[in-house]
This record gives sequence, structure tokens and C-alpha cells, in this order.
Amino acid sequence: MSRYLPSATPSLEGVHFALSRKKMLGRSEPLPVAAWATIDDDALALALGRLTALRDEGAAVEIDGKLLVEHGKVASLGDIEAGRLGLPPRPNFALHVQHDGTIDQPEFRLRHAWRSVGGQPLLGVERTGCWLKAEGRDYLLPEHLFTLIEAIDHFNVEREKGEAARWRAWTAVRDRLPEAQEDGTSVDSYLTSFEILHAGAFSITPKQTRHGLDFDPVLYAPPRKYEPADDGSPAPAAEEPRPLLVPAHQTKFAEERFRRDERCRPRYALDDGVYLVLDPAVEQALTVARRAQLGDAATRQAFARNPRAALERALGDQFDETALEQLFVETSDYSDRVTELGLWQKPVLPWVQMKGANWLPDDDSTLPKAGLRIDGRPVEIAPGEAARLHGAVADAIQAGEASVQGRSVDGAPIKIPATPETLDALASLPGARPPKADRQESAEADATDKAEPEVLLIEDNLEALGYARALKPRVDPSADALPSMVKAKLKPHQESGLAWMKEAWRKGEPGVLLADDMGLGKTLQCLAFLEWIKRCQQLSGQRRPMLVVAPTSLLRNWEQEDETHLRRPGLGTALRLSGRALRDLQRRGSDDMGLDIDRLRDADWVLTTYETMRNHEMSLAGLRFAVVVFDEIQKIKNPASLVTKAAKTLNADFVLGLTGTPIENRLADLWSIADRVQEGLLGDLKSFSQRYEREDTPPETLGELRQKISEPRGGQPAFMVRRMKEEQLEGLPEKRIEPLSAEMPPVQADAYRAVLAGARDGQKGKMLEALQAMRRVSLHPHAGDLAETPADEIIQASARWRQAFAALDRIANAGEKALIFLETIALQKDLATLIQRRFGLSDQPMIINGGVSGDRRQQRVNAFQNTAPGFDVMILGPRAAGVGLTLTAANHVIHLTRWWNPAVEDQCTDRVFRIGQQKPVTVWLPQAIYPDDPERSFDVQLDKLLQRKRSLSRDMLAPPAGTDQDAADLFRATVG
Repeated sequence: MSRYLPSATPSLEGVHFALSRKKMLGRSEPLPVAAWATIDDDALALALGRLTALRDEGAAVEIDGKLLVEHGKVASLGDIEAGRLGLPPRPNFALHVQHDGTIDQPEFRLRHAWRSVGGQPLLGVERTGCWLKAEGRDYLLPEHLFTLIEAIDHFNVEREKGEAARWRAWTAVRDRLPEAQEDGTSVDSYLTSFEILHAGAFSITPKQTRHGLDFDPVLYAPPRKYEPADDGSPAPAAEEPRPLLVPAHQTKFAEERFRRDERCRPRYALDDGVYLVLDPAVEQALTVARRAQLGDAATRQAFARNPRAALERALGDQFDETALEQLFVETSDYSDRVTELGLWQKPVLPWVQMKGANWLPDDDSTLPKAGLRIDGRPVEIAPGEAARLHGAVADAIQAGEASVQGRSVDGAPIKIPATPETLDALASLPGARPPKADRQESAEADATDKAEPEVLLIEDNLEALGYARALKPRVDPSADALPSMVKAKLKPHQESGLAWMKEAWRKGEPGVLLADDMGLGKTLQCLAFLEWIKRCQQLSGQRRPMLVVAPTSLLRNWEQEDETHLRRPGLGTALRLSGRALRDLQRRGSDDMGLDIDRLRDADWVLTTYETMRNHEMSLAGLRFAVVVFDEIQKIKNPASLVTKAAKTLNADFVLGLTGTPIENRLADLWSIADRVQEGLLGDLKSFSQRYEREDTPPETLGELRQKISEPRGGQPAFMVRRMKEEQLEGLPEKRIEPLSAEMPPVQADAYRAVLAGARDGQKGKMLEALQAMRRVSLHPHAGDLAETPADEIIQASARWRQAFAALDRIANAGEKALIFLETIALQKDLATLIQRRFGLSDQPMIINGGVSGDRRQQRVNAFQNTAPGFDVMILGPRAAGVGLTLTAANHVIHLTRWWNPAVEDQCTDRVFRIGQQKPVTVWLPQAIYPDDPERSFDVQLDKLLQRKRSLSRDMLAPPAGTDQDAADLFRATVG
């Protein structure tokens, strides 16, 4: 029996948790929250650890030695955890949801009542948040009932605010009814007899009319709020948003109801028993769209070209950047537009062999695959189908239709743009051979009655090389004679890198790509170059701003690096063009997309994000920048994205691209980057892909590409410099790779055995699911919910966890620090609790994952970097924290889970193995070995795959991401 007495007391604000320790004579003493991690009851400590972890999320607060936790978080606890924490049992009676009146009446309200198992009403039931008191006993509501009752209470408050508010509040109740009904909740039949659709976002569908361009709104449900978790999938799991309305209701809303009034209404009746209600924010945004519809052709065209920027101008005072981003859904439909009208249209990219990182098996590898790639999605064209599709596209062009219907490889419907570019792409496929007359007729029809576009159009270099920037040697004003403002002495490779950038600038190159390995100080080299450019401008009397475009999470890092590495005033006044600071730079009613051009022009350097650059390309393209830096330039690796197009509109005298991974998924990543940095260097994308991206591309051809980008040519410096740490840093400490292999314990081996059996008996096409299941079980047999595992068995149940904690024991004995990379957020929290208890830490290890904002992330990095010498741990999600962070206070890395892409894993390791590291670095790779057949262990085979991919990526410019063939090979090696 435990010596500890947990207690829980409800209040309106939440549930107050306290802990006491038994003493002699029946007495007890309270334990403060700080002491909860030190108790010698493993099961209770793990449950308490989940509560204390909520403080970082803002869902709990410590008050007078107790922990006050939000009701919703308490309701979501598992039954085992709830019992350990002294919470009451779940209710053994049922809920009944009733109503008064009908929903179109102001007096309509909802009621709920409790009934016993026999159906008898329970009287005198009292509720405080998630806490029920009935018949003298306490009960804890499960999460689905708590959220339903909260939604009912909220509805009864909102119903008094008008019909629209009543309908919006109803949707929250409706969404929670199905799960409650599955658990025994009964609902009055009327409440399921009508449908209210709730719109929380919208998009637009442009269309050509005789009066010029027009558009219709397309509604979407409110965006789902996903837990930000790296779940181990080889690609993001986010789904393409689906329209809210069925086609008939969409037509009625867009063409009849919406156009009836001069402004958007909060609600619409679409059919008998079918009602539509809009979020207030969506109502305001659609009013802006309706006013654009009522404007002239230029107004409609301007809105359709960039709805987000138009909404930002009109509503920026009322909503922040994040809210506006969520209001408008950018879909493939939105981007499917007529280029000649100045509207962005996703390019159609010809391809011969499908390559990429989708990890879907190729069920029939005997047939050569051919087709199109639209918006990054492959559209497979069967043999003999190209000619028919070519005719359909030609007919659509002549009829003035924007697209024809097709299907992507995964079977999903996709619109194929009806443009001359699509015809040319189809003509390049085997078996197409369209008649020449058809192409001429289509082109003539498409060229008829087109208005002069009022947007930024670029030569995209996709089908043919239309733009290549000429060399223009620049005059060097001997700025090197001035003292440098760089504080630190640059290392030899950094001096070499700076000299290379200066030479490229002097010799008139449009830009260069610095692709040094992670940890070689690319940011410092870049800052030194920008500081040199600033001095050049001072001597020449010319002054233009410099622009840094970076992921949001790295903006603060750039400001901090400037403060750290350059003597004041550094690069000068930094103007941040993102987030709330963006509002101060907006000019209402201007023609330049709302930004104060004068302030931007007067800035020394401007910091912005890729998303802001996309939304405000008109303003930024109207400026001339001395240098534009693209940090993590792989963000523009997709040549068919709006972000990439916006990047290519910037007027930069010199472009500096920074990346540690110039190729992530396919060689076209490199082409897209080069087409911004040195336009024309690699020709057009069509020719590039056909030469270098074929499955049978010989090694000597890839060697030719490597030489073209990495070697000086014709007296000009190399386009790309890429150095590896081991080759460049003389002072870099040793890095040791330590595989830690252990047999799976019986419970893990049984779970793995079951996965193998299911994979062998499974249906064709389930390969990816089997691989994911093997990966999950190899991490932990109960990875879905550790609450079902006794606390003292959590570590022992998994070979990987046992080896990871064995490594932590050695690290703690040495008094050193470690990073642990693990995807699943729930497991991160449990791991933090277990580490705190095992090693007696005063606080839980800090966690950085997708739910941690950029500023909070940097705060945690700074705190970890500045902790006193001695043992400490930080837990990180590999995708969320694998780039942009310097954590050299640690010299150990434990990959508790491993990513499919070795480049991602190397980026994680490079958080510690980089400039500034003074100690030897050890990389620990825990592996779970299947005792029945060690060679069929998932961990063993994945390790072999990653080693092979790492070698090919470095030696042959092969993409490091997993391919279909890699997945098939891994499946055969493990399942057989």
C-alpha cells in the first residue's frame, strides 16, 4: 500500500490536486508540487508527472502547494491515471439530451437529464466542471460527456444572442452527439432531424465570364485543431481540406443566396432542414469578397489573384496574421487559374519516372509509368490515354473551360489545367502524337479576347529556358580596407566561404548557394558577407536594404546572431516584417498590397517569413534589395508553389541561399533552388528532369551535374559550396556512433510477432501500414497509451527504452547533457517524468515539439545552453526541432526513434555536433532485436537502409528521402 495520499477537490476554475505523505499515528504531511517527482511510488509519480507537464501548456498552475488543473484536462485522463490520482469513478448512469421548441424559434433551448441504468430519472445531480455529485457519491465525467454538456450549456447562453449565434453554438453540440450516443446517451429524435452546417473558412473558384474574371466562394468547416505531433509518418498526415457543401448546396449558396445581397449574411437556408451558418470572421471576410465581386474587372482580378493580401488590408486591424491565414484555404482549386489573366496557376510538369517520398508500393513495376505532375501530385497516364486526354484538354481550351477532370495516382480526383502548357506536356508523353493542327487551333482559341494582366508574371523556365541572368561584374570599392565589425575570428573554412561569396559578387554572379553541412556556421558566414556589403555601400554612396527570408521559428535566431557576432550597430536597424509587427507596416488603401514601401526602403535589413513574402509579393517586388538571403532555401524546392513563384519576383542584386540539405526528395529540388539563385544555370526543368531524374541515369551523368554546380567554370567561382564538418573543422571533437542492441522482452516480442503475422496475411497495398506498425511496436509495445502499463514496467517492456536509459545512466555518471529525439508528444511527456524521477532532477526535462512557438523555443534553447554544468536532458521532436537550433551544451544524442530520411536524422545530431562543441559527441542508436529472427528486426533493417541512403546522397547526389523501392525493400527484408 502506498505511503502517499493524493486528493482532488473541484472548483469552478478547475480541480485542485494535492499530495500528502502518511506519518505515524494516522497523521500526514502535505508535499509541495516540487517534491512530487521524488516520491518512491512509481505508478503515482508517473500520473502526477502528466499533471505537472500541463504547466508548460498553460493548462495548470501551482497555487499554495497544490496544482490547479483545467476541468477539460482532468476529464481526458485515462481511468487508470484517474484512479491513481484519487479521482472518483466514472458515472454508471446515462445522459439524456432533450429540447424545448424548434431551432428556428428564439425560445429553443437544450436540456439534459441523468437516468439510472433502469431508465429512472436521477434527481438532485450537481455538476462542477467535470465533477458530478449524485445520490451522495462523487463521479468523474469522461471527456466526451464533459465536452457535450459544456457545449449544451454554451448553447443555452448563446441562443439568447440571436439566430446566427444559436446555429453556430448548435454545431458544437451536434459534433459531440455521435460519440456520446455510442456510449449510451439518448437524444430526442428532433435533434437529429435537421442539419446545420458551420463554415469556419473559405476559398474561391475563379471563372471566366463575358464580363471578365469572376469568382465564387467555396466554404469549409472550421479548421481542426490537431495536436502538434511528429507521428513517425514519412510525410505530413494533414488532409486536403474538403468543401463543406455538397455540389447542389454549393451552387445554391454561391450563385443564388450569396449574390442576392450587397454584403454577406450570417446565416442562409439552403434546403428544407438544411441551414448554413458562418463564423463572424468568415462573415466579415466574405463581405470583403462580395464587395470585390461587385467591383469592376480589375477589382475582381486583384482579389482573386491574392485573396489573403486583400483580406489583410481590409481586416488586419481585427485579426492577427495567424487568424487571417486560417480564414482562407488555399487549395488546388484556388490555384487552378488562367495564366493569361494574371492569375497564378500551378504549372504542369512532365515526368517519365515517378520518384518521391510517398512510400507507396508500386504494385506493377513491369510497366513504365508516364504522366503529369500537377501541384506536386503525380497524375498517371495509362498507355494510349495521352492522345485522348490531349484531345479533351484541347476541347476544353476551345470551350473556355479552365480544366478537365483526372485522377492522381492515389485515385483522388484532380483538375488538370486546360492550357497550352498542358498540351505540350501531354505531347511529350509516349503515344500522344497530337495533330499539329489541334495545337495551333487551341493556341489561337486561347489567345482570343484576353485582357492585359495586371499581375507579376515571370519566365518560369519549366518547359523551356526563357530567362537567364547575364553576368555584370561589380565595382569593388575596396571595402576590405575598413575594419571588420565581426567580433569572432572566422575559422579557415569560414574565411574561405566568405572569400568565395565576395568573389562571386565581384565577378557579377547573380547569387550563390552555401550548402555547408549543419553546424559549420552558415549564419556567421552570411552575416560577415552582409556586413561587408554594408561597408561597400557606405564607400560607394549607394544604399539599398538587405532582406532575409527565413522560417518563422528562426527570425529571433537571426536577430540574436546579429547581436552576438557583430559589433554594434551590426547590420543596423532590423525591421521585422511578420506577425504583429506587420500591422505597423501596412498602409490602408494603397496600391502596393498595403505595405509602407518608404519604411521598407529606409531599413538597413528586413526580416520576413516565406509566407509573408508570398502574401506581399507586390510590395516586396517593388523594392530593389542589395542582397536577398533565403535561409533554409529548400522552402522553395517546389517549382509549382506560390511561395517559389513569389521568391522569383524579388528584385535582388545578389541572392544568397543557405541550406544544409540542397536535395531533400528529388533532384528537381536542386533545380528549383538554382533557378532562383542563378537563373539559367541548370537550363529548363523539363530537360533537367529527363536527363538527371530517370531511374537509369548513369553515375557519370550525375557526376557531370555535381561538377556543374560544385566546380569553378570559365573563370567564375562555383555555384555551390558544400563542406562536411569532419573534413573542415580541425578543432571539431570526435563523434562516435554507438549502436545499442538488445533483444525484445517477451511482451514486445509477442506484439512484434503479431504484426508480422498480420502483415503476411494482409491485403495487397497494406505495406505502409505494416511498416508503421513494426516501427511503433519496436519503439514500445504499448506506445499508444503507457497508462495501461505499470510504471515500473514501462522501461523494461521495451528493448529500446531499456537501452536508452542505460545510456542515460552513463551520461549522468559523467555529469554531461543529452538530447533525446522522439516523435509522439504523449510519450515525450511520460519520458520526461521518468527521467526526472530516475535521476532526481528538480524539474522535468524541457521539451521542444511542434506545439512550441518560435519565441518559446528560443527561450528553452537559451535556458538549456545556460544551465550549470552537470547532467541534464532535453527532449525534442525530430521534424520540429531538427533545424535552426544550437544546443552544444549537450554532447550526447539519443535517437529513440529514427526518421526515414537520413538527412533529417543528421540534422538532429547536428544540434550538438557543430561549431562551439568542446566535448566528444556520442550518438546513441537503441535497437530492438526480434529474438525469433534477428535479421528480420525492423531496427536492424532500417539502420541498413539509412546507411545506404546516406552514402548515396553524399556520393551521387541521390535524394536521401525514402522512395517506393526503399519501402518495398524494407518490407521484404522484415516481413519476407
